[in-house]
Amino acid sequence: MTTPYLSDFADSLHPTTAKDYQSLIESFAQACWETDAQGVVVSDSPSWRAYTGQSLEDWLGEGWITAVHPHDQPYALQQWKDAVAQNRSVDAEFRLKRTRRGLALDQRTGHPDF
Repeated sequence: MTTPYLSDFADSLHPTTAKDYQSLIESFAQACWETDAQGVVVSDSPSWRAYTGQSLEDWLGEGWITAVHPHDQPYALQQWKDAVAQNRSVDAEFRLKRTRRGLALDQRTGHPDF
């Protein structure tokens, strides 16, 4: 049962736009990725690029992997590819380059959403 004041409030809200949604996600997430069905990055992630210092050109495709320490790249890439193939979450720990702060051991969690 909806009370009259809740109904009035809901009616007064404006529809959420894609831009509003993206702003909300980016305010909570350290890095938000958009990929195609194969898990290949297809759009910009300013939060990722600010963290890693990568250019847009470096970031797109599978370029994100170049921000991972070379010794950890095979592991990180395989974790992501397995998650995409199995449509499951990934929770992996690897060293990640950071702008102005060198390398850091990072815990990354993600979920492919098709």
